[in-house]
Amino acid sequence: MAKNMLLIVVGALSILSLGATSGQAGRTSLYLDTTALATFTPEDPNLGVYYMLTLSVPPEAARAKWVFVEFYVDVSAREAQDASDQTPLLDVFALKDKDGYSGSLDPSQFEPLSLPMARPVAVGQDRRVVIDVTEIVRKRATEPTSICALLIGSLTGPRSGLFAIKPDRLDQPGVARLTFFD
Repeated sequence: MAKNMLLIVVGALSILSLGATSGQAGRTSLYLDTTALATFTPEDPNLGVYYMLTLSVPPEAARAKWVFVEFYVDVSAREAQDASDQTPLLDVFALKDKDGYSGSLDPSQFEPLSLPMARPVAVGQDRRVVIDVTEIVRKRATEPTSICALLIGSLTGPRSGLFAIKPDRLDQPGVARLTFFD
């Protein structure tokens, strides 16, 4: 019985090991430098600073099974009526046209795909955020202008947090990493 259990455990670990190795072979990462990040201060003081992150999308991204963008933020809570939310929402919107973006938060400028999304992020320093951008990247990869942009910050709903994107927190210099999985 113990011998059979040992064989099962060893077999399961072997399968997991093979899966992890093959997963690495089908992964490509692009690091986005500081030129990919623009900072905006909205007219509405309740919003706080928000960011536009420009993603350059290679044509082969159309074949990717999954695409994720990863970055780090420092998060602080806003005091609201004697309380503060310790997990404020980080909003992410995809823009239809990066070059036509006016700096206002006009919903007609947003891409009507799987984004927007809101993700709770705990208050603190160097919080890692990973967002699935597969749908928007695939769409952009099939268009002649293979550039897309994301708006990131506390943009809607409860405006209880402030977010600051932190560069150079990844394993290589940059503000974000775009990872493609085949």
